[in-house]
Amino acid sequence: MYLQGNGCGTIAKRLVELGIKNKRGTVEWHDHGVMGMIKNEKYKGDVLLGKTFTVDSISKRRLANMGEENQYYIRDHHEAIVSREIWDKAEEIRLKRAKPKLMQTTGNRERYTRQFTFSSMLECGYCGHKLSRRTRHQTTTTKKPVWQCMNATKNGIDNCPN
Repeated sequence: MYLQGNGCGTIAKRLVELGIKNKRGTVEWHDHGVMGMIKNEKYKGDVLLGKTFTVDSISKRRLANMGEENQYYIRDHHEAIVSREIWDKAEEIRLKRAKPKLMQTTGNRERYTRQFTFSSMLECGYCGHKLSRRTRHQTTTTKKPVWQCMNATKNGIDNCPN
């Protein structure tokens, strides 16, 4: 259906109409679940190891691997569910439809990547550095969140006075 031009939301609705059960055994489908299946390399018989890594074994916090650890790709690891050609066509369509990302994955992880909604997404309009969410204490009881240029924060206000 994806190769025929249908989107993930349409496919999810159609799966519900057909009464197809998901991996939990319920007839409930969402667009993000369908997209997860379309972009998963396991469906073509391959495996990518090391997509995530554990930051701290005590808290068991895991992060997406953006180059911090090694990744291993194993081709033809198991029997494919869909042919390699069909999967490659779907991947080509998916990448063509994908919106450009606001945050480039350069392998450098900002300190607070996932702490706030817009963390590592906002950039200074004057110098291009990332903005960081900081708390301004207006009085002893009230606080105000502000987004501040990291260039000005780390290197001084002279580097980005705006």
